Amino acid sequence: MRLVGNVEITRSLRPPAVAGAAGRYQQEDSEPDHISILAHCSDNVSVMSLLRTIGWASTGFAAAHVLESAWHRFTAHGKRPDPTRTGHLEHHRKAADPVDVPSEIRDNAARVGKTLLGLNLVLAPLLGLRRTVAFSVGLTAGLVAVNYYHARMHRRAPRGRYEEWMWRFHWHHHAADARVNFGLTNPLLDFALGTAVVPAEVTLHPNLVPAWLRAAGGSFAGIRTASPT
Repeated sequence: MRLVGNVEITRSLRPPAVAGAAGRYQQEDSEPDHISILAHCSDNVSVMSLLRTIGWASTGFAAAHVLESAWHRFTAHGKRPDPTRTGHLEHHRKAADPVDVPSEIRDNAARVGKTLLGLNLVLAPLLGLRRTVAFSVGLTAGLVAVNYYHARMHRRAPRGRYEEWMWRFHWHHHAADARVNFGLTNPLLDFALGTAVVPAEVTLHPNLVPAWLRAAGGSFAGIRTASPT
């Protein structure tokens, strides 16, 4: 303590204390917040992990359409006896009948189950359990989507240009040549393997005409009923 004029000044060897909670917050803010940094890193890791999971699920969904086309070509229209082949050939004989979605999924459940089991046994050691599960979930969703989409071709008229194109693509397989156009949802594998035929018009035998085409007057989007002879 010393005098300057008539004023007494006190000097402390310690820095002034900041009283109360506000002081504590100021001291904490002045130091690196390691907890916040770790939390931020953890959030980034979680987001990347989620994106990878979505990526593997999307890959499985896309693979379902390729596998379904391959099954359609090599098993359903193959030469080896197979329960699914018998059921599919029956579907060709009754193509005019509406396809029931739950029944379609139920009839294919055993085949889907075997496919999933085989893929899991192969992929789990290679990719790890998390990636394999994500892929399998996407694959299952894709196979359900394929069966649902196929059923719609037999239950209702196409909506939009792509469906009009795809309906003609599929009904050409039923009405004109069962050796081509195996894709049920897209023609990519057919183009890759040289089995794609893109018809401008498809003519159906009266026994193959679905109810939606009859309701449309026998002709719709390039699909028409053959004239009786």
